[in-house]
Amino acid sequence: MTTASGQDDKSLVSLSKDGDLAAFNTLVDRYERDIYNLCYRLLGDRQSAEDAAQEAFLSAYRSLSRFAGGNVRSWLLRIAANQSKDELRRRKRKDR
Repeated sequence: MTTASGQDDKSLVSLSKDGDLAAFNTLVDRYERDIYNLCYRLLGDRQSAEDAAQEAFLSAYRSLSRFAGGNVRSWLLRIAANQSKDELRRRKRKDR
């Protein structure tokens, strides 16, 4: 039996689309550091970066059915960047 952690991204996405939460958690484990680091660079503080990274993974999970293939890491980084930019816009509106 192959564990989820030993599978490639494409297989993990396929399993995740079929409802395998362990497969999606493997993707989270695989990319959480990259996602957090991007959010931290964009937002500048640890707590906001953690929140944005968590929201990015939640958004990715909800959007799995629309993932058409390609590079999973790039897709996750794009979601995280968008989440971080949304947070920066919220901050700007709040400061007005």
